[in-house]
Amino acid sequence: MSTFPPSTVLGYPRIGPRRELKRALESYWSGRSTRADLDRAGAELRERTWRRLAELGLHGLPSNTFSLYDQVLDTAVLLGAVPERYRDAADPYFAMARGTEGLAPLRMTKWFDTNYHYIVPEIEPGTVFKLDASKVLGEVREARALGFETRPVIVGPVTFLLLGSALERLEDVLGCYEELLVALAAEGVAWVQLDEPALVGDRAPEELAAVRTAYERLGPSRRGPACSWPPTSASSGSRCPSWPARRSRPSASTSYAAACPPPTSPGRSWSRASCRDATCGGPPPGGL
Repeated sequence: MSTFPPSTVLGYPRIGPRRELKRALESYWSGRSTRADLDRAGAELRERTWRRLAELGLHGLPSNTFSLYDQVLDTAVLLGAVPERYRDAADPYFAMARGTEGLAPLRMTKWFDTNYHYIVPEIEPGTVFKLDASKVLGEVREARALGFETRPVIVGPVTFLLLGSALERLEDVLGCYEELLVALAAEGVAWVQLDEPALVGDRAPEELAAVRTAYERLGPSRRGPACSWPPTSASSGSRCPSWPARRSRPSASTSYAAACPPPTSPGRSWSRASCRDATCGGPPPGGL
């Protein structure tokens, strides 16, 4: 197992220093530019972010923290949880996010205790999960072409399913996460960050049991990269479930701020900035 980088951040605001993403989105939505133009703007922002973080001396750069609209929607696409009615739209991603003339968008709601709104995944009993890792792998390759190795940041399976009120589908979705970890290992990725911010508050016993089930299955994998879990902000008395002893939990002595807290300790807190919609740049680093 490779040593975790001595310095990193959990994520990075995506909107750009001069709100470049907001302007690129509005141009695309109004028909003044193409989807290719929007994708180029996104690539420029990602490159600027990686170069800036490297210049500041960070050794571990995150990837997959950028989103054109919402990271939870990105995760739904990653896992193939795209409702059938959107699949034939000209741009299914933005059809889900904003709707079309004949389609209503997916529902939005507040991200935990912030004013950020995320797209609520629509997960039905018949939803078939199928991995589409093109965005995650694409950003790893994009950064590598610029000379940077990155740690992909991914919404964890328990949080994703809780946000979609579908925790009963855990066994179905874990296969996609296993497949993703194998694909990342084949790409030469050493570390991946799985975020479970649903643990910010008290959870029911069955929900904590789901966390254990998920990471007992994902953690011991010898075919995937090593995993890290950022700390969660916990309400008084809330406890993280005990993590199984395995290679994928960073040492408690690591200088990495996102090392998982000791199994019997409440998660540590961080502050959250407020934002009003999905074009604001998303939750601050550590929010996801």
